[in-house]
Parts: sequence; C-alpha cells; structure tokens
Amino acid sequence: MTEEQQQSRCVIYFNNQYPHLRGRLFRTENQTNKNKTSLGLIKGVSDLQFVLNDGRLVPLENKVNYTRHDVLHLERQLLWMSDIKKLSGLAFFIFSYEHFKMIIDLLVRHENTYTMLQNESDITLGYINKLKSDNYEKKTVKLNFSF
Repeated sequence: MTEEQQQSRCVIYFNNQYPHLRGRLFRTENQTNKNKTSLGLIKGVSDLQFVLNDGRLVPLENKVNYTRHDVLHLERQLLWMSDIKKLSGLAFFIFSYEHFKMIIDLLVRHENTYTMLQNESDITLGYINKLKSDNYEKKTVKLNFSF
C-alpha cells in the first residue's frame, strides 16, 4: 500500500465515522518546489491536520510501515512537528490505517484523555528521532514501528 492509498483510507474512515466533523481533518499541500515556497509552503509540514474542539491543530504525518524514507526529509518533518507539538501539545506520525483509527478515535471521542494522547505522541515522535539519529549517515532508512 502506498502512502496516498493509506491516507485515502484514513480520510474516508474519518468522514464516514464522523460526518458531523467533516472539514476538521484536512490535507496539507506539502510538495514544495521553488515556485511554491514563495506562496508559503514549508518543507516538513505533515500530510494531514486535525482541528480539536478547542481550536488547536494536531499534525498527522502519514507513513506506511516497512517502507524506506529519506533521512533528511524525516528530520525536517520531525522538527516541524516538534515545534507544533510545543504549541498544541500533540503531533503524530501515523504508521498504518489501524494506527490512524486508534489515534483519531482517541482525539475525537476521548479528547479529555490528554495524558494518554501525549504519551502516544511522544512515542511516535521519539521513534522517528531515534531512527534519524541511528541512521544519520545513511541517505534512506526503513520504518519498522511496532505498536
């Protein structure tokens, strides 16, 4: 499964499961090039954004487990998401459709379970940080996140 296919499944699940929240989960145009960066596009911005009831933005970076990724790109994503996490308290790397469902269901149904969500956020960002650190001299790295 590609990242696009996984992301599509995730968005369809969200829209079907929570039709009253349509528009609160949205895709970010994050394919940067020289012509678009002057329009405000930022390298490393996550694939999806979710807006909590209190207006805070939660970035959701979609990754397919067991696929290879550019280490420099992962570093950019980690830095951007870490900055947003400092502001909103949450940011997630999503590694599968089931992982997305778990995270989004917690965000929607149990927004008050904040400590649990923060722990999961710390785990996913920590995993990418360790992966990046352990493989810094490599150009690409294979994801193998277990949850």
